[in-house]
Amino acid sequence: MHRPLPPFLATVLLFTACGTAPPPAVVEHSATHEMRDDLRRLYEAEQVQGSLVVHDAGRDHWYYIDSAMAGHATLPASTWSGE
Repeated sequence: MHRPLPPFLATVLLFTACGTAPPPAVVEHSATHEMRDDLRRLYEAEQVQGSLVVHDAGRDHWYYIDSAMAGHATLPASTWSGE
């Protein structure tokens, strides 16, 4: 007649048999970007200055409009007069 394994021993054997999953592969990824200075005309048509930076998180892709200004940090409130 077979005797059942004690619960502690059964648990140890179960985890030992399963092992651990291998570490995930490291994938080198570099974000892509696209300069869309051709869209600056939208600002010029309204006679305003500005820039826009958009990040597409799904593709890890950046869009820059008026890239010359995109490198200068400004607060959104500093460009709005509210009048």
